[in-house]
Amino acid sequence: FLYTYIDIQHEADVSLVRNKLNEILQTKIPVTEEASMLLSLQPLIDIHLNSRIQNEWRANGDVKYVYMLLLTAALILLISVVNFVNLGIARSENRTKEIGIRQTLGISKDQLLVQLITENITAGILALVISVLLVETSQPLIVELFNESLELTSNEKIKLWMAIFPGVLLLMILTTIYPA
Repeated sequence: FLYTYIDIQHEADVSLVRNKLNEILQTKIPVTEEASMLLSLQPLIDIHLNSRIQNEWRANGDVKYVYMLLLTAALILLISVVNFVNLGIARSENRTKEIGIRQTLGISKDQLLVQLITENITAGILALVISVLLVETSQPLIVELFNESLELTSNEKIKLWMAIFPGVLLLMILTTIYPA
């Protein structure tokens, strides 16, 4: 089997290109009773998860498993967020005495809210740093177990941080304001 990659223009009709290639192939290698050839085209991004061609170089993945794992991760994240909010509510009930004393001493509600948000953001950033350290230190073990490299490019890391960091900040602010 021969795998060849061609780049066609975005506005090109794929079926027309495939038919033309097969016509050229038929003129060069005529069909016989023993053998025939047929070229097929597939988008490059579909090769790993959406390809169903026989005799691939490597076994293909299945996009269904990616979606199932993504859904599982989202559910775990949702459960952990709900749990964190519940812990925040329970913690705020334990701090009512402290908050009452601070208000008696003259702290304003805005100052109190800023203090609580700062404490929560600090805890969230600390948890984020610990989780990043855990991921980085466990990466060699994961590579050894699955025999796959999990390296991200610097551009991908920037995008990941731009998604995670604001999410953590938003979560910490919401878990502070919700019980208040």
